[in-house]
Amino acid sequence: MPKFNDLTGRIFGELTVINRTDDYIDSKGRKYVVWNCLCSCGNYIKVQSRILTNNNTKHCGCKDIDLTGQKINAWTVLRKDKNGWFCQCQCGNTGVISTNNLLNNKSKSCGCSSWFDLIDKKLGRLTVIKYAETINNHSYVWCKCDCGNEKKIKVSDLNKKYKPTRSCGCINKERIGKLNFVDITGKKYGKWTVIKYNNNGNWLCKCECGTEKSMKASTLNSGLSKGCRNCFKFDIDDHFFDIIDSEEKAYILGFLYADGYNNNKYKRIKIDLQSDDENILVKIKHALQYTGEILHYNFKTKIFNGKEYKVKPTSRLNLYSENLSNQLVDKGCIQNKTYKVDFPNNDILPIYLYNHFIRGLIDGDGHIGYWIDNKKTGHKKFSLSLTGTTEIIHNVCKIIVEKFNCKPDLRSRFKDRDNNNLTMSICGNKVIEGILDWLYSDSNIYLDRKYNKYIELKEQNNKTMYNQNNTYCMRKVIQLDLNYILINEYKSLQETEKDGFNSSSIGFACKGKFKNNSHQHKGFLWYYKDDYELLVNKEEII
Repeated sequence: MPKFNDLTGRIFGELTVINRTDDYIDSKGRKYVVWNCLCSCGNYIKVQSRILTNNNTKHCGCKDIDLTGQKINAWTVLRKDKNGWFCQCQCGNTGVISTNNLLNNKSKSCGCSSWFDLIDKKLGRLTVIKYAETINNHSYVWCKCDCGNEKKIKVSDLNKKYKPTRSCGCINKERIGKLNFVDITGKKYGKWTVIKYNNNGNWLCKCECGTEKSMKASTLNSGLSKGCRNCFKFDIDDHFFDIIDSEEKAYILGFLYADGYNNNKYKRIKIDLQSDDENILVKIKHALQYTGEILHYNFKTKIFNGKEYKVKPTSRLNLYSENLSNQLVDKGCIQNKTYKVDFPNNDILPIYLYNHFIRGLIDGDGHIGYWIDNKKTGHKKFSLSLTGTTEIIHNVCKIIVEKFNCKPDLRSRFKDRDNNNLTMSICGNKVIEGILDWLYSDSNIYLDRKYNKYIELKEQNNKTMYNQNNTYCMRKVIQLDLNYILINEYKSLQETEKDGFNSSSIGFACKGKFKNNSHQHKGFLWYYKDDYELLVNKEEII
């Protein structure tokens, strides 16, 4: 058998052998070794060993192509060059482009195409006049608005899909005017005095201590800000997040990851929630030993992506602490975290606190819900979901899959947008119950609204109840004959299956959900022991 000839790295004319690829088999079943080769023009080509070694192929075919005079995208080919083709762009710039980049549309222009096609184009009220400059790889053009103003605008702002720039700013001014613009210059709000309007929707205000700040009229009218933070200083545990070593710290970190705002520039941490969930803000406030107040405001509507939405009364927790803000940044809770926050590593968050951190994520950006799948019995199908960055969701999924052997469904948060957000969904009452048991184990801080859904799931089919210590215990089941004589007592519904009964059917019988509210099943009467004792005490059963 002939010795294998490894051609990796060898050069044949313009071709450099990269690696071996799948063999070629002809119609007679004969195999030929095939190599993946890179041509000097940048193209990749697959060539058989025998063709390479016989010098039958020395290039990908680029040496046989003459592109002189051709116009390819924004390039016009002027002449052949030793490194490719000497081309002139539509804007006048020149450059040497390889055959591969020209023919495969890897180079369409010198970089001007982002703005070149916009010249003299009408975009809303703007007419693009000329190229301005390029700063940090961002191109700018001069535009003239219908109102007469000229403004330098970033090309990407003109081309973006959502809320592209379509005026010099005059549209916003007109919109403010239509919303019954009220001049509040000179008015006093707490320690703030309004100095002037900034023409950008904000008012320049001056505090009694001399501090100046721009704020919206809605903020002033709602009473959210009564003065600068120098005039309103409150006690707070500045070192709360130095080390994450407790349930409260892990939970609040997770909650801030999901629903908090850490403005590191101004050292301000903010949480906005509907007032129905204010209880969790009170718990966070007490955990941080914060002596300030929770603020309240009631806006009827808000505008998002050009659409108006109704909103519920809102509660806000404002925290000002340089060390807290810096520690949150160190722990990964950055300011613009919507698309780039990652799951904290074990140096930040110990594994034994994962359940509390994830509970915080779900309370902030998750959902626990249900729908009734059987109207006769009222049986509920529960679902659990969480939305976050791809990194967060993949890590949470990995933890849940390893612990509970389930398969979460992952989908893009917005199907029509290219972003870094995913939504994880889990169905199945038993799986969700196990996950929530883990999340709420040894917990003292949680969002009551979602915890109540967990209680509903636990009490599904009355399989559990509270004891005097307000903890879960299994409900005992008693079996009676038709004369109400005790036959057997079971510790739980599941224990009835040992005697060949169906626990679901026994559960329906215990609740009297068979025909005519009967507790009879399989020739016996079935009750939850606590329900039966209550009926005996009321003398409804003698």
